[in-house]
Amino acid sequence: QGIPSWPGKICGWMSATWEASYLGNPLKLTAKELALLELLLTHGRQVLSRRLIVESLWPIGDPPEEETIKTHIRSLRQKLRKAGSSPDLIETVYGLGYRLN
Repeated sequence: QGIPSWPGKICGWMSATWEASYLGNPLKLTAKELALLELLLTHGRQVLSRRLIVESLWPIGDPPEEETIKTHIRSLRQKLRKAGSSPDLIETVYGLGYRLN
């Protein structure tokens, strides 16, 4: 099973191995990072609120701390940059949330 691609850059993944790639470079993502990437990809340039991210990725009644979301975003950005992405591939939209740029 695969996830959508961001125009020619992020490839599909194998759910059994949790593998994804950027420009052909493998990304070693945690399950939460992969779920976050999938969520961003399926919404394209739409801004995802922190609330939507929480509701999509965490169990009901067990919301993470605000810093937890920032930590996952930061880690995903670092791994994408290491694989060759621009620093602003995941954009923070002040006061609203995050989107792919």
